[in-house]
Amino acid sequence: MDTSIKEAPEYYRCASEDELFLLGERLASRLTPQTTVLLKGTLGAGKTLLVRGMMSYFGVSPGMVASPSFAIVHDYPASIPIKHLDLYRITDLDSWYQLGIEEELGRALLLIEWPQLIEAEIPSPKVEISITIEADNARKVAVVWS
Repeated sequence: MDTSIKEAPEYYRCASEDELFLLGERLASRLTPQTTVLLKGTLGAGKTLLVRGMMSYFGVSPGMVASPSFAIVHDYPASIPIKHLDLYRITDLDSWYQLGIEEELGRALLLIEWPQLIEAEIPSPKVEISITIEADNARKVAVVWS
């Protein structure tokens, strides 16, 4: 059970893809290799675009960043150790543990899309980012640090 203290949510509104990308860069400036980022949102909400902004901050070309939907895990040559995961196709905790990623907790910055199955397994420090699509197609981003 996670007993960490959560800060009050931060809210952002991004009217364009460029703004969402820049928010990713801005948030990345506060991340460390010990942090796990849990990215939530519907298909097409902008999770991978936000990750592209984060990766850009760490020196990775945005063109190199793609959703790891089929590979499940991508490693990138960055200024710190980073793993980008997409757990959309992971259906049980055994599959999560078979990936061996829990060994990376606290050693690498983990950027996890579709984390709902494993979020209770993730200790602090972590950041929960939820992206929703608004009626005008802008993105509302809620960020909780714990």
